[in-house]
Amino acid sequence: MKIRHRKYPFYHTLIEDYANEYELQMITKEISGYNKLEMRAMQEFLGGSSDPHHKNLLLENKSEAYWVDEIFKDNRSKSYVLEFGKKIFHLGLEKYVKQNPLLGFIPISTKDLTYVQRYQNGSYYHTHCDRSVLTAVHLIYVQDFKGGELYFEDCNNYSPRLKHNSCIIFPGYENHGVKEIKSQYKGYIRYSINHRLYLSK
Repeated sequence: MKIRHRKYPFYHTLIEDYANEYELQMITKEISGYNKLEMRAMQEFLGGSSDPHHKNLLLENKSEAYWVDEIFKDNRSKSYVLEFGKKIFHLGLEKYVKQNPLLGFIPISTKDLTYVQRYQNGSYYHTHCDRSVLTAVHLIYVQDFKGGELYFEDCNNYSPRLKHNSCIIFPGYENHGVKEIKSQYKGYIRYSINHRLYLSK
């Protein structure tokens, strides 16, 4: 695991080889098993057809969104993705606050939510913000592709170089999106696990 910190254009932390081989295998197996019924259940919970954000993701962006907390609300222990999400709290990243002051929010966060995105050829994610204190995005590349870069629109489309099995931790209020994925492969090309941390009463 290699950890790097950046101050420009905003404080963020990059972690390479975020999951070990066993973790990666278990995560990938779970995500590949999510089905459309679970996605529809999530959309209905968020307001069904009145939820334009996730409706656009599917119909226009060709990107599937899954709220993992909701899928496993009756038994969180059945989700390896949710169990893996706890990893961010056990890495001791707060010791790097001099390099990235925002990491100090990790041990004092009071709420976290986990979402998964599945991308295929032609998928992208329109620009948005997460409204979280911190967001950690863990990227898993299933097949070879071009494009698919995470970019930050308000920072001259800043796009950090992110390898397979990398994690980026950044302030959730920064507007960000994912450029269109282009691949010769059918099926799922790229997974992302979006772990959002909040401070709430």
